[in-house]
Order: sequence, then C-alpha cells, then structure tokens
Amino acid sequence: GQVIGCTPVTGKVGAALRVAARSGLPVIAYGSARDRQCVDEVALACPGCRTETGLDLRGLAHSVREAAIAIGNDAGGTHLASALGVPCVVLFGSTDPAWTSPMGPASVTLVSPSAPPCSPCFRRTCRLLRGDVDRTVPPCLSGIETDIVIESALESMRRHSGKGVGN
Repeated sequence: GQVIGCTPVTGKVGAALRVAARSGLPVIAYGSARDRQCVDEVALACPGCRTETGLDLRGLAHSVREAAIAIGNDAGGTHLASALGVPCVVLFGSTDPAWTSPMGPASVTLVSPSAPPCSPCFRRTCRLLRGDVDRTVPPCLSGIETDIVIESALESMRRHSGKGVGN
C-alpha cells in the first residue's frame, strides 16, 4: 500500500506526507495535467515520492487500487479510490458532502467547522481569493485542521486494514 495524495490544496499535502512518515508508506502524488505544480511541490517535499499526472481513468485506477489511504478533495480520484474500497479522507469546501460524498464504506468526509457563509458555492475557483496573493487556500478548506486530516487517515487505515498503522 501507499499514501495517495490528490489535492491541489498545498496545506493538506503536508497531511499526506505526515501520514506517510508515521506509517512508513510511500507517497504517490497525482493529479490532472493542470495539477502539475502541486504534484511537483509534493515531490520536492517528499524525497522518493512517485508522481503521476495526466493519467487516463484506467491508469488512475491502477495506481489507486493498491493504496492504503487516499487523501484529497471532492474530486474524481478520491471517488474512484472509494469505489475501489480504498480508505479515503475527502475534504469538502466548495462542494456539499450531502450531495457528492463518496459512497465507499471506508470514506471519511471532512468539512471546515468555520466555513464561510458562501460554502458550499460549487465554484472551481474561490471568489474570496481574487487579488489576495498571500492566500492560496480557500477559507472553506483552510478551517480543516491538518491534524484532523492526519488522525482521520490513520484511524481509517487502522479500521480498514487491521495492520495497526501509526502505533
């Protein structure tokens, strides 16, 4: 198994790296071709990290199906991992887990307790970040604490793998 990271939210990339460090699992960062910058940032922060961008659905399924955990936003990769039975931690910001939560039994959904009133807005880009060069994480996601992502991932891996990861 490995830790799969598929979120362009750079603050949460640290969560995938910390889960990997605590569990001893390798990290695979993947995304669409337009996520290349985020994937490259993970590779710089995580020596030995495997990167994959621009995969077709079959290639993504092949990479994801053996994962110990998938951490990402509400996107196709985390839904695919969930459908394949991979434990997932899915971060919701601009989307609504009541409508689009992954269906797999090993999926955990996280929503910011301090999300702005505009969430869920269902937009691909945050209107609150326009012109703010110092902020890259939308406020609807920044309230999801990295430690909560890590603990959710480790607990999901413990519950669904029986390997006692992180002990």
